[in-house]
Amino acid sequence: MALLPYPDLDELEPEARKVIDQFSAEHGRPTPLYSLMGHFPPLLTVAASAYISLMTKGKLGRKFKELLFVATSQVRNCFY
Repeated sequence: MALLPYPDLDELEPEARKVIDQFSAEHGRPTPLYSLMGHFPPLLTVAASAYISLMTKGKLGRKFKELLFVATSQVRNCFY
């Protein structure tokens, strides 16, 4: 549970809403962390850019990286 309230996604600034919508289109929903970062759009934009670079570059494929995210979340009993 977050210490800050999650923002109402319909009331986000346009910059943040665009990033959240793009992520949701690809993954089905925004993560709780992405939603929280909606409070500060510059952070959300940088985090989204880093995520895209992490997932699309490097020697490991994207599907394998996603599997690592899921496995780590399961081991840590985190919602993914």
